[in-house]
Amino acid sequence: MFSFLKWLYDTEGLTDFFQKLTEYFEATKETPADEAPTTPETGQDDPPEAPVCEDHPQDPETPPEDTPNDPPQDPVTPPDHGQGDTPEDPVTPPEDAPDMPPDHGQGDDPDGPDAPPEDGHGDHPQHPGTPPEDGHGDHPEEHDSHLPQTPEEIEAFVADVLAGQDHHHDHDPGSPQGMEHMAALSLVTPSEATHIAIGNGSWFDASNWYQGQIPDEGARVVIPDGVHMTYDGVSATELFTVRVDGHLEFATDTDSEMRLDTMVVTPDGQLTIGTEATPVQPDVSVDIVFADGPIDTEWDPTLLSRGLIAHGQTTIHGAETEAHEKVIDDPMAGDTWVEFASAPDGWNVGDTIVIAGTHYRGHDWNGVNGVQPYPSQDEVRTITDIQDGMVYFEEPLQHDHDAPRDDLSTSVANYSRNVTFSSEEGAEAEIYERGHVMFMHNDDVDVRYAAFHELGRTDKSEPAQDASDITDIAFDDNVKGRYPAHIHKAGVGDLENPAVLMGNAVFGSPGWGIVHHDSNAIVDGNATFDTFGAGYVAESGNETGVWSNNIAIYAEGNSWAAPKDGNDIANFDLGQTGDGFWFQGRMVESTGNIAASVNHGFAYMHRGFEEGLYTADSDVFAAPDAFFGDDSVFLDHFPVLSFHDNETFAAKEGLHVVKSNPNQGHDLHSVFSDFTAWNVRSGAHFEYTSHYIIEGFDLIGEGPGVSYSEADVGISFGPNTTDMTIIDAQIADFDTGMDLFKWFTPNNPGTPEQFQHTIVDPVFLNVDQDYENYNPAIDEIVNSVDLPQEVQPDLVLDPMTYREGWPDPGARIVEISGTKTDSLGQTTFPAGTDSYNMDFEDVVRTLETDGYYATSDGQNYFMVDLYFSDRLTGDIYTESHPVMIDPNVPLGNQFTSYGDAVFNGVVDLDQSESDPTQEAAELFAELTEGQVVLAEDPPAPEEEELPEDAAA
Repeated sequence: MFSFLKWLYDTEGLTDFFQKLTEYFEATKETPADEAPTTPETGQDDPPEAPVCEDHPQDPETPPEDTPNDPPQDPVTPPDHGQGDTPEDPVTPPEDAPDMPPDHGQGDDPDGPDAPPEDGHGDHPQHPGTPPEDGHGDHPEEHDSHLPQTPEEIEAFVADVLAGQDHHHDHDPGSPQGMEHMAALSLVTPSEATHIAIGNGSWFDASNWYQGQIPDEGARVVIPDGVHMTYDGVSATELFTVRVDGHLEFATDTDSEMRLDTMVVTPDGQLTIGTEATPVQPDVSVDIVFADGPIDTEWDPTLLSRGLIAHGQTTIHGAETEAHEKVIDDPMAGDTWVEFASAPDGWNVGDTIVIAGTHYRGHDWNGVNGVQPYPSQDEVRTITDIQDGMVYFEEPLQHDHDAPRDDLSTSVANYSRNVTFSSEEGAEAEIYERGHVMFMHNDDVDVRYAAFHELGRTDKSEPAQDASDITDIAFDDNVKGRYPAHIHKAGVGDLENPAVLMGNAVFGSPGWGIVHHDSNAIVDGNATFDTFGAGYVAESGNETGVWSNNIAIYAEGNSWAAPKDGNDIANFDLGQTGDGFWFQGRMVESTGNIAASVNHGFAYMHRGFEEGLYTADSDVFAAPDAFFGDDSVFLDHFPVLSFHDNETFAAKEGLHVVKSNPNQGHDLHSVFSDFTAWNVRSGAHFEYTSHYIIEGFDLIGEGPGVSYSEADVGISFGPNTTDMTIIDAQIADFDTGMDLFKWFTPNNPGTPEQFQHTIVDPVFLNVDQDYENYNPAIDEIVNSVDLPQEVQPDLVLDPMTYREGWPDPGARIVEISGTKTDSLGQTTFPAGTDSYNMDFEDVVRTLETDGYYATSDGQNYFMVDLYFSDRLTGDIYTESHPVMIDPNVPLGNQFTSYGDAVFNGVVDLDQSESDPTQEAAELFAELTEGQVVLAEDPPAPEEEELPEDAAA
């Protein structure tokens, strides 16, 4: 708390300080300098070769050409300025340099013609769930007035930079995040800098660099706090590292290219490549290329380098580009065009597109000696012309991209953007050479319309480890966490300010595509292609936010095994099986997403708690009281918030859900609605799980002809699956419509009656058998016209009592049981093998927060709120019920845990009162309606005129 208050105090002080500097600067500013050239002029001869580290003999497996990528060993030493002998440290200023610089007249004026609008930096997108402009910490604008001008001031400024301590952070140094933080900063130690920025303005203006030296080959660059540097040129110079403590901005109106090994944006730094207000112009390109070669593990013993590690505010906004679109006519072999209702926004001649295959053989028997992966039928093409809704390319299609019904069609995705991060050798690079992009420990991230081309160093075809678990790391070790676009441990504490990834494209990854890890994020309108393990991954399970309108095309995977069988659960090395969307948790809303040419389109796999899965705060859920006041809840106990209007085609399985245990301790049902899967072997599979409403599934099997891809079953249940309701399912072209498999594993014993499956209004078309493992004594098939109308859901509970009395097994627990009546009739409560209980901690917490009452005859009791779902509508209801307190509970006794119990007075329980049920559907509409959280361009109020500076 103290550090937070100090930060707040310091921030306000800095704001006042910079305000005064602004006023002074406005009164004294000079005419802006001439525009800097957009092409760098270093004024140097051919750059020297990077030195080879003599302490590291060349690995016999390493090609000789790879050694120059070791970090430079001899930073540039400045010439003697007559201030005494220059030590061997890289840049050493004199000890007596003054430290109060006057006004600085060098560099570009920040208010000059090339400066972006004042609101162009640090603004977070204005979308639902995003706060006003000050939601994320504002960074003060930089001004030349606090930068050095005279030689003495420059030397003092550089001395401060070289001697500067690494930036503060809120992590325990011994914690995993603290160690990650220090590992990142150790890659860009200021004392090893060879080039230090001293002025605002163009990167290619020598006056903005210490000693007039524009960074050259192998440079270790530092952009200090308070410096605003604009990169506005194309350069073939390969930098080694760039550390951003200040503000690095890429020009939006001229082409630029930066080639480097590693960029680190520190917690106080800013990286800006266009903003929502000032995006990179459509005819402008910004390219950031990461070097190749093996990583020097003495310099980087965690293999974190070779990419962008952004710990500070990051804003990227390329030209708006529609990521994917449905065709209006099936593309067929021989065609050199695809047709849309209208030309997708932002598509241009020269763009790379992928026409998703509509049939996928996957991992199939090769006819001789085993199973092998077969290539997908996705086809990569380059746009040569666009005429209205017709998009043309030169090479004819090799496959038919046909759909089984007129209302279904393939998708085409665009993977070109005018902001691109890429690996130097692209797909030809060794996996251990590739770059990666990590947005670390900070949710102030807004990345839109950027491409991540052939990035990612974590190989999901091989076992991967945490770097901390490798004792003698080598450059080619397979380390977890190095992905093309990775929001890494930004936190889920601020639900109002999510990180944003929108409209981006990931093309080629040996591991995953877009990774959402221990963070709150909106991932909307992106496209991935050829990501071996999975296209999109919620990595640890506690993630919150929304995935909407994304597409994942082609993930080969290590096999066609089920998620629990094809992944290394013991080592938490998951997402290997070639899936479109991988959910380790259950709190990310999924709406309008598409998966094609994959093993599983959507995989919910909740196992591996001991190794990697977390618990989550109950208040991230819309109904935290459903968990009886528990602050921390196991991730597989949350219901799936929203799975709505998603689609899979050309896959082994459309949807797969598996938990480690079917029980969740409450009656809130997961709702999966309006899912479409076509040309698949299996539509949807559920196992080790319970309490689901499966509504509006439209499933079509793959036709005959391919052994592993022939249609098998529409909807299937595996072991330990109970309390399932299937509504309005249409299932076509499968051998079996529904497999209602019933089996309890020995560690989860139950009776046949506890399965309780209900099927409402099913439709089967061209299905060999409607049901397998159907038991008319247990399963119920219902026609909705026969159901009662206007049912008021209700709980009738057995009497509940709480008592002390160890070792009495019934002591210190409230067992909740009875019957539930809803739109489907009456059922046991809880259903299946679940149990609903309040334990000792729950009761003590309730007594302290909500208190207890007494009847007029002296019976103490407290009230418990119970949440439950209607199995037909999905609506959520709540009722309050009394729990009697045994006289042996020492309420108010300060020497016991009940000392802080609050007595609310005498209130008799009136049995004549009306039913206490309260409908909560409106309160929890976001759970049941599957609404997209991210809305673009909300309409302005009609009766109120918006201010001129209002956000769109």
